[in-house]
Amino acid sequence: MLGENVPQFSLIPNIKADFGAENKMALVQTLKDLGEQMGLKGTELKEFIKEQQGLEREERNRLREEQERQRESEKEQREHDRIHQHKLLSSD
Repeated sequence: MLGENVPQFSLIPNIKADFGAENKMALVQTLKDLGEQMGLKGTELKEFIKEQQGLEREERNRLREEQERQRESEKEQREHDRIHQHKLLSSD
């Protein structure tokens, strides 16, 4: 089974690049090279690449969600500050 021989973590360092077609191909090539260095071939190599791509996708989604939460938190803080400032000005 593939999962027994392959680590269950992303082998590609955090890549903060645009994931256009060229970068995706470079990532696939990098994963292919890593898999081959680990002695994987054929179906195991393909499964390894798909697994790693899935992990990378999950990480990008997690970062995107984290950034969205941060934006929402900042928006809420600005609204809170605005209301507080309005109350201070109104009480004078």
